[in-house]
Amino acid sequence: MRIVAGSRKGHRIAAPKGVVTRPTSDRVREAAFAVVGPVEGAAVLDLFAGSGALGLEALSRGATSCVFVERDRHAVRVIQANLEKLRLTGAIVVNCDVAQALREERGRAGASSRPRHEPSLRFRADYGVLQVITAICPGSYDPVTNGHVDVIRRAAAIFDRIVVGVVRDPTHKQTLFTVEERVAFLETALASCENVVIDVFAELVVDFARKHDAKTMVKGLRVISDFEWEFQMNHLNRQLAPEIETVYVMASPLYSFVSSSGIKEIASFGGRVDELVPAAVAQRFADLYPDGRPGAPVSPSE
Repeated sequence: MRIVAGSRKGHRIAAPKGVVTRPTSDRVREAAFAVVGPVEGAAVLDLFAGSGALGLEALSRGATSCVFVERDRHAVRVIQANLEKLRLTGAIVVNCDVAQALREERGRAGASSRPRHEPSLRFRADYGVLQVITAICPGSYDPVTNGHVDVIRRAAAIFDRIVVGVVRDPTHKQTLFTVEERVAFLETALASCENVVIDVFAELVVDFARKHDAKTMVKGLRVISDFEWEFQMNHLNRQLAPEIETVYVMASPLYSFVSSSGIKEIASFGGRVDELVPAAVAQRFADLYPDGRPGAPVSPSE
């Protein structure tokens, strides 16, 4: 599905999987808004939101705010991911039954002279607003490996929302791939993860976490040397942001030996890395090193 018109025209949006939710198609949305007319400055209520397609379309077309009401928690996560991907503001996602939402709204309307669509009503704690738990997975991802993908997928199964943070210009190494390529590799590899978004950052990692309202950082651990480095970084980050915790995910045995630097060296000498990286990365290496370079890898100690 795509946004039909407005500031986000042409952008793809995800829909919850399964037969319970039937997303409003592009043509139906186009016809609906043709009947409704302009929505610039409007406050919109999207009941039985599902994928949130109607509300997202309204925000793209200039609506000031939109309240999405959906009882299915998985669908709510998809709506949150779509909002993050499209960078739309003015949205509130309510996780409750529509009948309950209308009853509570009717009760408030009887006790107050404020308009029923007033957005402030949706911020009340008793309205059932879902608190989405966000974690970040920061790294240079030069390039993303199957080990990275494994850790991110496992984190996505734990947290409501994962923001994969790609360091724009790492200070400790020269990247082989541009930041645009690294982001594209990640987007392709994680396309099936509906609650995962990709973002680029150049600030302190704790500031990046605060930017996305994340209270957790997820890191993968492979070997003892990883632990020594992460142990030091954890203490530094806790000094800067004691409210942000770091969660460590042990690498799967299948990928415990996989590193971006090692893969780059193997590929540069013509070695096959198809089973170690996503297909798009493997193809890019094949384009970069069609014949490999002469010689053989040498240990740094030699």
